[in-house]
Amino acid sequence: MTLNEDGSGYNLNNSNTNLNKAFNWNSMVNNVQRHIKGLNLDTKKGLMNAGVSYYNGRAAVTGPNEVQIELANGKVLTKTAR
Repeated sequence: MTLNEDGSGYNLNNSNTNLNKAFNWNSMVNNVQRHIKGLNLDTKKGLMNAGVSYYNGRAAVTGPNEVQIELANGKVLTKTAR
């Protein structure tokens, strides 16, 4: 792939490598963030389709077979491995 083919969606192409052209950082940042969100969504869907329990929160290991998960709504779950 060329820079034009690979980077055009991120505002990276040959025309922007010319110092006389303005580079749009906001456009690049927004496009990269959109791409990463899409990757995260695809990963989440794949996990759920595989039957994996998915919790959107912060987790801490609290024991040899146990994690505690704080969800965005403040609810705390404790999960134990089999």
